[in-house]
Amino acid sequence: MILWHLSVVLSVVKKEKCQMNKPVCVKCSVEMKCAKNGVGVLEWAGEKRERITSADLYECPFCHCKVVTSFARTSTCYNDDGFGRLLEMHRRESTLVNDYEWNDMRVGTESIIKEM
Repeated sequence: MILWHLSVVLSVVKKEKCQMNKPVCVKCSVEMKCAKNGVGVLEWAGEKRERITSADLYECPFCHCKVVTSFARTSTCYNDDGFGRLLEMHRRESTLVNDYEWNDMRVGTESIIKEM
């Protein structure tokens, strides 16, 4: 009987540890809602495409502020076989989010934006 209770308690503790916290909108102080699973985050290094990582897009139900979170553990690098197909799929489905380094944004990314 004691072993059964212990296994139930351990399974509950495991489940609680695995649950992801949802982002909270700073402006509205409410949990954001998942707007889209599986968006592609295209990471840039200067003017070069670096990799695409799958993530989730969350949105505030009140002010509609958006944030990308819950990144996958693996990415598809620009020199991987499926990179071009994955990039086209996300562009076609309008699920591509660009991630520029802060330094690149400061100096300007006109050439990068024109390519998109």
